[in-house]
Amino acid sequence: MLVVLVDLLRRNQIPYKHRKSEMNFFQTRTVREVVAYLTLAINVNDVAAFMQIWSKDLLDLTKQQKDSIDQLCKSEGISVLDAIMRQGDDQNPSQKSKNQRFCEGIKRAATATPTQAISIMMGADYEKHLMENPSVLGKLEILCILAEQETDIKGFLTRLKELERYMLSGSSPNEYKVVLSTIHSSKGLEYDSVYMVDVYDGRFPSSRPNVFSRSKDNADGAMEERRLFYVGITRAKNYLHLFGIRNKPSSFIDELFPEETAHRREEEAQRLRPNRDVPPVSPRSVQETAVRAYRTREGYPEATVGMKLRHCVYGEMTVVGVEDRPGKTIIKVKDSDDQVSQKTWEVLLDNKMITILKK
Repeated sequence: MLVVLVDLLRRNQIPYKHRKSEMNFFQTRTVREVVAYLTLAINVNDVAAFMQIWSKDLLDLTKQQKDSIDQLCKSEGISVLDAIMRQGDDQNPSQKSKNQRFCEGIKRAATATPTQAISIMMGADYEKHLMENPSVLGKLEILCILAEQETDIKGFLTRLKELERYMLSGSSPNEYKVVLSTIHSSKGLEYDSVYMVDVYDGRFPSSRPNVFSRSKDNADGAMEERRLFYVGITRAKNYLHLFGIRNKPSSFIDELFPEETAHRREEEAQRLRPNRDVPPVSPRSVQETAVRAYRTREGYPEATVGMKLRHCVYGEMTVVGVEDRPGKTIIKVKDSDDQVSQKTWEVLLDNKMITILKK
């Protein structure tokens, strides 16, 4: 998230200093692969970019076919896409279809906005590749936030290089009054005003095993995060500002303001309390209610056709189909480009990839 703040401060010409570099963000596998895909989209002759993504579930190629593509591009001077299609004689129908979809996706991404291009990449089975390590979804979300600030891919890639350079420098050239810091780096320091961002359940405290704890015990990890939160809020000498995300609970903030939390919960309970003037319920609606209760007994809201969602990568989408399967629910969604794809409802919710906009 530091890189997003640096981007915003730079765009608004606000001098700053950050106490710890996040250079590793730009060197992570996910960022390098997205950059390679976008690079190939605007330059289909970039063999090096192709080499970074050929085995990431975007294509269905053998190592020999990958080497053949490399040779064809160098010896005949043809594009990567043309070289991929040359492999068709040695592929079964499924392979050929997937590789053709990749080529079509690259062509669409070439004229798309950066956000749309990343969405096209996700729709080409790259999301399946990411599901092997869901923790990288946060980096993808950061890329999407940055991408929204640019209108074309070339400008976005240039901005990423600039941000990488800014992260190395550690501060803007002018006198600063804003300090960006991790909680660990701020230990022992005090500031007149402190702004803590992303204070919500799933991020801070994290829903994953705590990376700061040396213990394998989740309880110890939770206690360590609680100690970190205490360190963070006590850095403020006069003013403390805590920022969460709308419609996402924050157990840390709730504990600091129990009266406001109780009041908010009472208002929610009154809103959900049934109206006594409601007419008698029919047996059919009782059965439907029972089915709904069964579906949500594990705490998941029910997916329904017509539901509006906001995906952390794809943006706004509409549920156009719901299929209950043993142990999971498969939904069909249509994005703003009218592209339809299937997703697992529980995976989306568990990894906090979506926000329900309208039921």
